[in-house]
Amino acid sequence: SSSSSSSSSSSPSLSSPSSSSLLQSHFMDQLKTYAKQGNVGAADKCLSAMVAAGLTPCERAYNKVIAACGRTGAVKRAEIYLEEMRTKGIVPTTKTYTAVIHSCAKAGDVQAAEAWAIKMDSEGLL
Repeated sequence: SSSSSSSSSSSPSLSSPSSSSLLQSHFMDQLKTYAKQGNVGAADKCLSAMVAAGLTPCERAYNKVIAACGRTGAVKRAEIYLEEMRTKGIVPTTKTYTAVIHSCAKAGDVQAAEAWAIKMDSEGLL
């Protein structure tokens, strides 16, 4: 009858890579929700919280914040996030540019949308 179900020695480290990936996943889920809601302020705070937690936001995290900008037509904010990505060495993707262009369209700024499409094309993403 061995009913010893205590396995205290089987988890040597609580701060293993899996705990940071769980935290990353939590933030990404929040960003996805804020992007769908178009809640730029909450998405921005979430991005800042990721950094404060010691995580490095990835291209997908920035894309979600930029997507939130797209839903509200916050062109300048979307452009700022795209530029921030670049300064951190994160390469914008087709999704990034599409989200920026969407913010331009939502704001009715056809010229800015065209300029971003040209930029996207010049980077071989169209």
